[in-house]
Amino acid sequence: MENLDSYYKYYKKVDSTVLIEIQLQDIQQIANPLDPSPYPEKTLGKDIEEYITNAVGDFPLTTNLELVVYLPEEDLQREAVKNLDQTIQNHFRYKTAQTKREMKETFASGRISLAIGISFLALTLLANLMIAKKPDTVINEIIRNSLLIIGWVAMWQPISIFFYAWRPFRQKLKIYQKICTMKVSVLPSAGNGSA
Repeated sequence: MENLDSYYKYYKKVDSTVLIEIQLQDIQQIANPLDPSPYPEKTLGKDIEEYITNAVGDFPLTTNLELVVYLPEEDLQREAVKNLDQTIQNHFRYKTAQTKREMKETFASGRISLAIGISFLALTLLANLMIAKKPDTVINEIIRNSLLIIGWVAMWQPISIFFYAWRPFRQKLKIYQKICTMKVSVLPSAGNGSA
């Protein structure tokens, strides 16, 4: 794994705060163009969301982060800009709720898969016991072992859900919650050294 210090070279740092910077030509670039909601209820565009999420994910959750959005001077007095921090927080609160719902649905599906898997495993074990009462032949042994393998393979998906599926959800939730508490600053484009 790459050393964490190497990520710092891609981001500016002011005192102990890492800046996640976004350069926009217009405030409308930040929003999802299909969302008719007014600011601050508007959802963010997919590229903006991914950029912010990936940037925050580059650092431990204990890192002080600030999101800095650079806009042309003439955009700075627009109402949408004044509510930009709320727009970003609302978006990631929505993403938090959406992720919790997906996690709940995944575990509900896992419980159904577990019930099906246990039932199927029980049937294969029962069939295995019935075949074990018959004379020992190569064919019977192949069938018994095949049933045993098939029964445990049927358990793989529910086991996978309960042991591993929660980790990506948990990581996403932590990142979204971190973004909801981040400071958001809006500065004129010239503040980024742009022409």
